[in-house]
Amino acid sequence: MQFNISVGQFQVIPGAYEENFGKAEAFIRQASEKKCELILLPELWLGGYDYQHFEHYQREAENYIHRIAALARSLKISIAGTYPLRNNGECCNTMVFIEPSEKITFYEKIHLFSPLQEKVNFSEGKKLVSFTAPWGETGLAICYDLRFPELFRKYALAGVKVILISAEWPLSRIDHWKTLLRARAIENQLVVIGCNAVGKSGKNVMGGASAIIDSWGRTLAEADSESEALITARLDLNEIQKARESISVFQDRRSDIYG
Repeated sequence: MQFNISVGQFQVIPGAYEENFGKAEAFIRQASEKKCELILLPELWLGGYDYQHFEHYQREAENYIHRIAALARSLKISIAGTYPLRNNGECCNTMVFIEPSEKITFYEKIHLFSPLQEKVNFSEGKKLVSFTAPWGETGLAICYDLRFPELFRKYALAGVKVILISAEWPLSRIDHWKTLLRARAIENQLVVIGCNAVGKSGKNVMGGASAIIDSWGRTLAEADSESEALITARLDLNEIQKARESISVFQDRRSDIYG
């Protein structure tokens, strides 16, 4: 099974909803022209960590999701990115995966990053989310989740072949981002696709380096740490089975010892 994937890396300006939407829309249209089945956008791509106008931000997010869904339908491309959304009275940092049919899958960020006041402004997600996409079983994760290997191993054991990660990861720790993306792909022998923001966002500088990593840990496409960019790669999911037959990690696991 082969498919084309794009990742849209851009500067997320806090509170600049229409400007951020314009950047996302341009990348979505470019990805569609490249015959991509999917485009991944950064974490909180619509308005960043705009806590100053948080209530308004949440209302706007719902409106913009309708606009993104219309693009997904008209351009026949799946679109994923995160938004601040309310669920049962609680606001979560939520990955929204929208298919061309307008079927929507939601994942609420499980691990909240205290230095960005996420635990003050968001509620923790309570479950992993995977679903069957046209290219295979797909799992969702957000930024800080990348530091928790248990999450990725659980996805792998559940049959997930592709994991999408939206992030606002700082330049000061960008080496961690690069290393962890490859590590999660290598140790679980699956595809990891990471979209990071770039440039200044409030007081922080984001590190870019968005990447598409295959099940061998090979970097198929990678953006730099400074530029807004659309990166694209063609993925062959048959490589996952080849990697697992070559190095039998899952057969050789000692679940009797460590679960």
